[in-house]
Amino acid sequence: MKQKLKDLVQSLIDSCPQEGYIPFEEYAFQESVKAYLLDLCNLELEDVEAFLSRTSLLETLKKLLGEHLLHFSPNTLLWLAEVERGLGMFREVLEDNQRSLSAS
Repeated sequence: MKQKLKDLVQSLIDSCPQEGYIPFEEYAFQESVKAYLLDLCNLELEDVEAFLSRTSLLETLKKLLGEHLLHFSPNTLLWLAEVERGLGMFREVLEDNQRSLSAS
């Protein structure tokens, strides 16, 4: 399961839209999201599940950045949605595994 998380994170990082010119602030923001994703890989799976079940990346970013989040390019916003969707799918897989283990 840990390898699946690493593969997902690598896929999300690889899909980050950094072609062409983007403002430094947007580049720094994208790099911060990538660092967040890499940090998730360093956690134990139980901690990842607990963390993802309590927080949504997009909700957290909305709280932190407010309307400034909307100043990023559409490509970055679409990438954030992809990250959110990928993490949500991984959370569901972890929860399903946990239910399967509990039922055994």
